[in-house]
Amino acid sequence: MFKVFKITSAGRKPTSPDLMGLLIAQTSDGIFLIDPEQGPQQVPRVLADAIMGTSGPPFAQFKMHFKFLHWTIEVNQPTLPDELSGTWQNKQTLRHDAPDEEDNWTAKGTGTGTGTGDDDEARAASATY
Repeated sequence: MFKVFKITSAGRKPTSPDLMGLLIAQTSDGIFLIDPEQGPQQVPRVLADAIMGTSGPPFAQFKMHFKFLHWTIEVNQPTLPDELSGTWQNKQTLRHDAPDEEDNWTAKGTGTGTGTGDDDEARAASATY
């Protein structure tokens, strides 16, 4: 069984839209950050697998290079079964129009990947490539 969450809110900073629509998939193999919308005819891409918290917050953390920025995305301990939240930070690298920023994000559950009524994003996030 797995759970899939889609980032639906990423704050109001200039680079906040970069995170919109990314998926967080929680599987028996770990937690993964996925870019499902790369363009026509392309498969979803795993951006990072989570570094799990061992002795406290954050619950999980992703570190990745995405859209010419170095991102750190922290996941708070889940409090609702169909929602995740946390913070993000990025460091300017090649995008000179983007300052170092940080803000909060929220992701809503999109499905469990079992039974009927599965959505395409849940199925795509669970696929092995």
